[in-house]
Order: sequence, then C-alpha cells, then structure tokens
Amino acid sequence: MKKSDNKNKIINVALFISSTLTSILLLEISLQVVYLIRSGTWLSEDRAAFNIGYTAPVEDRRQYSLRSGYVNEELGIVVNDQGFRGSLPPSDSKMIVTLGDSVPFGAGVKDKETYPAVLGQLLKDEYTSSHKISALNAGVPSYNFRQAYDRLQYDVLNLYDMEAILAITVQAANDMSLLTQYRQDWSPDRTWADVRWHNSWNTPSYSAILHHLFLLTKPKKEQLQEKHESYSTTKMIQTLQSTLNNFEEFCSVNKIPIILMPVDMFYYQTKNISQNQQLKRWDEFQPYVRIWDEIAKEINHELLLSSERSDCVFFLDTRVILDNLDRGLMYHDLIHYSPRGNKIVAESLLKFMRRQNLLADSQ
Repeated sequence: MKKSDNKNKIINVALFISSTLTSILLLEISLQVVYLIRSGTWLSEDRAAFNIGYTAPVEDRRQYSLRSGYVNEELGIVVNDQGFRGSLPPSDSKMIVTLGDSVPFGAGVKDKETYPAVLGQLLKDEYTSSHKISALNAGVPSYNFRQAYDRLQYDVLNLYDMEAILAITVQAANDMSLLTQYRQDWSPDRTWADVRWHNSWNTPSYSAILHHLFLLTKPKKEQLQEKHESYSTTKMIQTLQSTLNNFEEFCSVNKIPIILMPVDMFYYQTKNISQNQQLKRWDEFQPYVRIWDEIAKEINHELLLSSERSDCVFFLDTRVILDNLDRGLMYHDLIHYSPRGNKIVAESLLKFMRRQNLLADSQ
C-alpha cells in the first residue's frame, strides 16, 4: 500500500512539474509572439537590445538607423536593402533627398503615402524620361538635426555621388523632444536610443517572460511638466546652430540647396488660432502644446535665420500653408501628417522648388 502511495505521489509530482513546464513554455512562446508583433523581430534576434523593429544600431554618434530589409506589411513599411524607406531612385536620375525624423519618414502612413514618396511621384509625372528627378526618403524616426546631418554624411553620400543630389530638405522636431525628455541632463550626444531603443534595464536577451517581467518593474513615465522654464534651451539651440552651420557650409561648398522645414505641430500657429479649440484632439494634446510651443518657435526662428544667412539655404514655412487649410484633416496625431497632409506638403515642396528655380539643373 505504501509503495502504491509513494508511486502515486511521484506520478503527481511529475505531472505537476510537467504541466508547470508546459505552461511556462506556452507562456514563453506566446510572449515571444507578442514581442515579434510589437517590434517586428524575434527577441532572440534582437541582440543589440533594440525594441523597435525597423531600427538597428550603428557605430557612430547617431547610435541607430533604419534596419535594412525590414518589412511590415500590416503597417505598410518597407525598408530597402540600402536602409531607406520605400524605393530607391533610379541610378540615372537626379534626386531630392528628404532628411529628418518620423515626419518625412512617414510614421503612421504607408510607404506610398509619405511626402517624399508623393513628391517622387509628382516629379516622375512631371519630368520627362530624359530629365528624371526622384526623391529619396532618408528620414529616420526620432532623429534630431545633428543625426539628420550625419545620415547625409554616413548613409546618403556613401551610396550616391554628390552630383546626383539636386536638393536636400530637412525637417526634424527631436531637438525639442530630447530636451524635454532629458531636461537638465540633456547633452548633444543624448538620443532617443537610451529611452526607446536600448534595453537599459538589463533584461535577458532571450527570455520573453523575464523581458516582460522587467518591463513591469519600470517606473511610470514622469508626468509632463506644465512649464519648460526649469530646463534651459541655450545649449540645445547652440548645438542646433552648429549643425545648421554645417548644412550651410555643405550647400555652399557643393552648390546643393538646402530646404529647411519647421517644427509644425497639429494646431494653427500663424493664423486662424481661434479655431484650435475646435480641433478634435486639442484638449488631449494640451500638455504637449504648453511645453513645446515656445521651444518650437525658438527652433523655427533659427531655421529662418539660417536661410537669411546663406544664399543656398531656404525656409519653406509649412505652418503658413497648413494654417490656411483644415488642420484637423492634415494630421493623424500630434505632429505626423495624414495621407492628405503629406500630399499637401509634397505639392508645396514642388511648387517651392519651382518658384526658387531649384530644379533647373536637371534640365
């Protein structure tokens, strides 16, 4: 009888261990799939601890760039083998290079709906086969102006000859957002990698269960401050000025025009300001508006000054253009254009380049 009881106990323990291990295995598999869906890559493949699928680490001060060959059919994102979103310009065409952050990259819209892609199609439709002009989407989400300049130096010019570039556009808002993230700890070398990409919590490289447990231990994100006076913009603006000087020197030496575009959030800024109250998400985004509005104005003022200093630097003020339209239809969130907004921006860019005679060298 005792032998039978002992045998049953052993069987029960074995069944318990087996069922527990099976449950853990199923949970691990489920969480691995969740990680894959969210980040676009398996946790075991994400060796650099990057948790956004379309990014990958680089060995320069940018810290990250786009992941070559990334495809997400659901989001409509394809990063080609050279590390740029969408199609590459034909080898026999001149091109407009669009540098910047998630706005030119086209966060929230499909490849063909980004303003670089729409601009490329407009150029293709307008210019004959003997005078081809295309657009290269060189935007990388969360880049600031310095990273955008480095993207030009490290990636674009590594792939294309200078003679292929007809003009360059730059639009980036992350000098502002990085300052409000790091505040008194801000420095020119701080990027979004430490917050959004790098796994600074030392979670295991392969276990999805432990990875998600560590995420649960992270403190809640600090509430947005009502005011930004507690952290000075001085050093950030000085770094921006230095980067703008680099762009000015680049266009002066290489005779390639630079078109700067403003930090342009979802609300009316130059006219029709009374209509802001009617915007669908005005109340929701108020904390960001209170923090970012004055900083954005400082940045945009520096962009305007750069265009006034240099004959080959231009400032296309999309704020004025979009303030004449229904801004509620132009954005799908705080700062990213909707497909309709991207179409307006692309058309405005083409008109601006024509008006400034920037496409003449393609003839």
